[in-house]
Amino acid sequence: MYFWYFLVTDVSIFDNLVAAPISRSWTIRVSRRPSGVLLDQSRIRIATDQGSGYSRTCFYVVISVHGISRLYAIAQIAAKGSSVAVFAFGTALFSSRRPRC
Repeated sequence: MYFWYFLVTDVSIFDNLVAAPISRSWTIRVSRRPSGVLLDQSRIRIATDQGSGYSRTCFYVVISVHGISRLYAIAQIAAKGSSVAVFAFGTALFSSRRPRC
């Protein structure tokens, strides 16, 4: 029975790691009003207007790049399949046990 709990925990962690459909994500704190955001392959640049000054309020920008690799897609399918297999294994294991009187 402890093996089943260990298996459920491992499969849940694996499923959580590969579940996100985002390949990269950046969080940027912006204190000036930007006039544009430039996204290269490896870095993010913010073009600011030289006339704008610092403001008291700042905001956070989350930039996410969608798209996954082929290996990542296979891992997602394996995670879903293992979740179904663990559920079926647990159902068969616990339904076949007879209650003790």
